[in-house]
Amino acid sequence: MTRTLAIVVLGLVATTHAMDITTCGQFVNPRDTGVLQADLDCGSGPGITLAERAKLNLNGHVIAGVPSSTGFAIDCHAPCVIFGPGSVSGGAILGNGVKGSAKATLQDVDIDGACLSGSTLKLRNVHVTNSHCAPSSAVNANRVDARDVSIVNGDGGGIVAVNVARLRDFTATGNADAGVKSYGSLSLRDATVTGNDGGGAAIDIESYRRPHVKNAACIHSAHLVGSLPNVSVGPPWGVCSGD
Repeated sequence: MTRTLAIVVLGLVATTHAMDITTCGQFVNPRDTGVLQADLDCGSGPGITLAERAKLNLNGHVIAGVPSSTGFAIDCHAPCVIFGPGSVSGGAILGNGVKGSAKATLQDVDIDGACLSGSTLKLRNVHVTNSHCAPSSAVNANRVDARDVSIVNGDGGGIVAVNVARLRDFTATGNADAGVKSYGSLSLRDATVTGNDGGGAAIDIESYRRPHVKNAACIHSAHLVGSLPNVSVGPPWGVCSGD
């Protein structure tokens, strides 16, 4: 069923369309909003695909995928917005859970066992637990802008950013690789990044450039040296308590 919402602002009428999401495999058209109407298990095929500037309202429900190339939960081929409250769960490979080659914004979403990827990720009040993404990380993007985000107990790393990572009110603990890894710049503020195991050497923060750290707890940091794909772990930056 498709619903039309008319919003009157200062005498102008703006019309948006909301469609009910009831089964896996549905496609949300450009600039439309899909509203999840029930928990969905999309393990046997594609999940929900969002077109350019489409939105998905999880509406308090759970959408799940599995570790296969067709088992993604949510796929953004263009800029999209995914908002809760609600949850995404998935499997063990990159591209499962939430995937995309463009910009994605996630807000008020809990993620269990799934991975996120995209060119640019904006995360607000997003909490990731038990991600099964090794040897990659729970969150992978060129640019990551995260606030009020936690990544806990993943079998890989927490966040990997190729260019820029700006993290505030951020927690990464108990991950099997570095809590944060940036091959460009890293800004970390009001954060706890401890108990991670980057490089098998208990490294919490790895970055190519000297990280900007303010009011952040971490135990070990490391300078990434070399050029992709031949990058190695160098000496500490001296920004964590155990450096």
